[in-house]
Amino acid sequence: MNSNFHIWTLTPTDVYKTLTTTPQGVSEAEAVIVACQDGNVFACRSERFSILRLGFFTNRLIWAGIGVEWLLILYSPTLQKIFSTAALKPSYLLMLLFC
Repeated sequence: MNSNFHIWTLTPTDVYKTLTTTPQGVSEAEAVIVACQDGNVFACRSERFSILRLGFFTNRLIWAGIGVEWLLILYSPTLQKIFSTAALKPSYLLMLLFC
């Protein structure tokens, strides 16, 4: 048998290295999920009328909830430690508007 023949196996360290995430990446993924949920809130406001007919700003509590959600989840230092997130750059937030 050839001495250069090796069977490649993953060690636990190799698996950990491939699954390691960065706080910025976690924040970006979470921001996409939160943005989709925010869009769903507006889509589900009424079964009969569109959001364009109801108006985006007619329910201020929705906007307060969205603001608190974004501030607490993405920019609270305590929750950043718990969820391993980091503050998003403004350019990343702008990209969410086009998703």
